[in-house]
Amino acid sequence: LTRTFTIKNIGNPPLNITEVTIDNSSFSITSQPSSPIAGGTETSFTVSYVAMAANIGIYTASIYITNNSDQSPFSFTIAATNSSSIHYVDASRPDNLGGGTSFATAYKDLQAAIDVAAVADEIRVAQGVYFPTESLDGTNYSDIFQAFHLSKNLTLKGGYNTSTELQDVNTPSILSGDFLQNDEVTGSGSALSISGNTENARNVFVTVNLNNTTLIDGFKIEGGNASNPSFFYFEGKKIRQDGGGGMYNDSSSPTLSNLIFVNNTGDTGGGGMNNKNSSPKLINVVFSKNYADNGAGMYNLNGSPTLINVVFSEN
Repeated sequence: LTRTFTIKNIGNPPLNITEVTIDNSSFSITSQPSSPIAGGTETSFTVSYVAMAANIGIYTASIYITNNSDQSPFSFTIAATNSSSIHYVDASRPDNLGGGTSFATAYKDLQAAIDVAAVADEIRVAQGVYFPTESLDGTNYSDIFQAFHLSKNLTLKGGYNTSTELQDVNTPSILSGDFLQNDEVTGSGSALSISGNTENARNVFVTVNLNNTTLIDGFKIEGGNASNPSFFYFEGKKIRQDGGGGMYNDSSSPTLSNLIFVNNTGDTGGGGMNNKNSSPKLINVVFSKNYADNGAGMYNLNGSPTLINVVFSEN
């Protein structure tokens, strides 16, 4: 956010401006006024404001203009509001061109809303099935390398009924890596078998560098098939493709609530979830029928997740 202010010399002698300063680091003087200012003329200076991550509210700053040495500095106060926006997603929409300001103009794809959202924004997702549409590095367009990916602190809430515009976590939005919707799941526990998933996304959801102000709530995450020893870099983090079929967290500790991880696989660590240097907080989460050589439901490496009312079943 940038604003320009004008200084006008309404007298006759030249007005000498020594410096314009500001007392809040969220604001900056991006262009100083020219000086001296001849009588009857004017000059301007520019102030920019950069919103602090996740800090919603009104921020003020005092601007001090030091002029002729025989006069006291002139000062005044400015304010900026750091607010959040709500973005809407509905899989039944025809495309991502509506602007996402309501369910009537919602984005079709969840990743489209994630990409445009600013820190501290909220995304509301209608009931329905959603598939990843972008790779982590933005260059590989093969379906198996696509994943929902998040690296900024947002609120993601699924399970919205578009008629009532109310959230129902008992009817969660589905984030699926099973592009063909043809997975076959039989048995449970040590007899669990998941087939028909060779075309599935390696990781359904990847997060990096998040803190607990991020909330992901009201989703069913299914069909991830982390079965490839390759990797991608996302925001400087090395994301493996052979663990965390449902969710892969690297240096990331979001709050996860009212989630179901089901029918995900991982060759090495974590069919449902892989936490690397991460300590997410899980509340009302179910891990069911996920498969991996280690940590079928969840695998942790250098992390200490907090689990509240979390169920592991038939993994």
